[in-house]
Amino acid sequence: RYLDVHGYRIQDGCGILRAAHTVKYKLNKAEGPSRLIVRSDTFYGGGEFLTRVNGKVMDSVHLDARRTMFAYLEIPLPADLPAGPIEIEHRVLRTDDIGLFTMWLVQ
Repeated sequence: RYLDVHGYRIQDGCGILRAAHTVKYKLNKAEGPSRLIVRSDTFYGGGEFLTRVNGKVMDSVHLDARRTMFAYLEIPLPADLPAGPIEIEHRVLRTDDIGLFTMWLVQ
């Protein structure tokens, strides 16, 4: 467990996201343009990392067909998000699984 620069507690563990499953969570909206950074690990057959924000589909992130340690996937978020928490949903296509560690919302 760590604290970020704003004093929020970060717990850095790994969850496995398998094909045909989803992971969902909520984040507080950042001021101005923002992007989501996802620290991931170990994807093998290649594929696509898909994200929905408040139900809207974002551009997919291509996963190289190789084992990758601590890749950082970047998803730009739309500027017109409403005030309040945003709902994030991830899933993967054409890969066995992906390890998800930490997600950051950055400006």
